[in-house]
This record gives sequence, structure tokens and C-alpha cells, in this order.
Amino acid sequence: WAERQIGTIERMQGDPRAAELFEQAIETYERIADKSGLARAHLELGVIVAGTDPERAREYLNTALALYAGMQSPETAEIRRQLAAL
Repeated sequence: WAERQIGTIERMQGDPRAAELFEQAIETYERIADKSGLARAHLELGVIVAGTDPERAREYLNTALALYAGMQSPETAEIRRQLAAL
């Protein structure tokens, strides 16, 4: 959880370490089977890498979309917009 929160702050400040924190968050959420946290971390990481690596961003965003869709979450609309923008 902490990695994701700090990663969000770092991303908002333009800090390049944000991606690394979200990658750590993904590992943590996978280990504890937290689908919601895992989905959010994939979404945030997709947003971060979208400008430099659109293909990788699509992978993260598609994973987030699948996870959120399985939870019937409203975040799916946001992710679809992100994917359309790539």
C-alpha cells in the first residue's frame, strides 16, 4: 500500500522513481492477493509509461482493465479512455 501511495505522489511530482515504486507495489499486491490494489498499481504504471513506451502502457492498462472489470468497478471507463489515447 505504501509503495502505491508514495508512487502516486512521486508521479504527480514528475519523479522518475514512481515507476519503480509501482512495480514494487504490483509485487506486493500479487503476494497478498489484493485485486483492487493490483489493478490500481497497474493503472498508475500504465499512465506513467504511456509517454515513453505505449506498448508497455497498453499491457499495464489492459491488465488493470481486466482486474477492474472482474470487480465491476467504474474505473473501467477511465482505463478505456487511457487506452484509446495511446
